Amino acid sequence: MEIQKLNQKLDQAKEVLTEANKERNTAFTLAQETHDKLLVGEAREEKLRKEMEMAANGFSKMFDDFACRVSGAVKRNTLRLEDTSSQLKTFSKMATVLRRTGLMYKHKLERRCADLQMAEAEVDLLGDEVDALLRLLEKIYIALDHYSPVLKHYPGIIEILELVRRELSGESTKLL
Repeated sequence: MEIQKLNQKLDQAKEVLTEANKERNTAFTLAQETHDKLLVGEAREEKLRKEMEMAANGFSKMFDDFACRVSGAVKRNTLRLEDTSSQLKTFSKMATVLRRTGLMYKHKLERRCADLQMAEAEVDLLGDEVDALLRLLEKIYIALDHYSPVLKHYPGIIEILELVRRELSGESTKLL
């Protein structure tokens, strides 16, 4: 009986040990799986970290390239603006000179127009005087022609009368 009891205890101990062994194996398997998952997670994390580093380096390089292009474009545009500003100053000075020259020519033209109008008025007055003198000359001619039989004895006066007659009839201007 004692042996049986001991055998039973041994069987119970074997069962407990088998059960403990199973639990230990399950725990070991779980620990191994967890360890494997942890290694896989760390590997993924390392891979992601490297990819993030590469992406960050790529973005940094792209940003540097963009900054370089923008800087070059800004410099070119600044030079163009400075050149345009210089040209604008030159054109502004030229426009000022042209404006002054235009005003000077305008004043000269106005002065000459005024002089021409004054000269035209003087010519009109002189024309009126010439017309008056021609009428007077015509009256003198008529009076002298009336006395021409008496004046035939003075050859100079007859020649003058002939010249006046030609002048009054417009023949002298036709000869020229």
